[in-house]
Amino acid sequence: MVAYKNHQNAYFNPKARFYKKNVSLEDIKNSPVVASPLRLFDCSLSVNGAAAAIITKDKTDIEIVGSSLFVDRLSTFESEDMTAFLKFMSLSSR
Repeated sequence: MVAYKNHQNAYFNPKARFYKKNVSLEDIKNSPVVASPLRLFDCSLSVNGAAAAIITKDKTDIEIVGSSLFVDRLSTFESEDMTAFLKFMSLSSR
């Protein structure tokens, strides 16, 4: 499991966000579903970047019709509360 391996590596890396934070295989397996079949620990953290890969047997399985980017500040770390996306919350209340 990729998430488990990554958390094990982060545990020993002083520059990692999850440094010295133990995440067990059971924690990963029992984490909340974000978008089936992806669970919380399968998703990228809000850090410096993320990427996605679409793996398919046939070129016609998936058509990418667009992409976008939204930022409300240059760095997530400039936010008073790094657990909330204030711009998204203000837009969703409209």
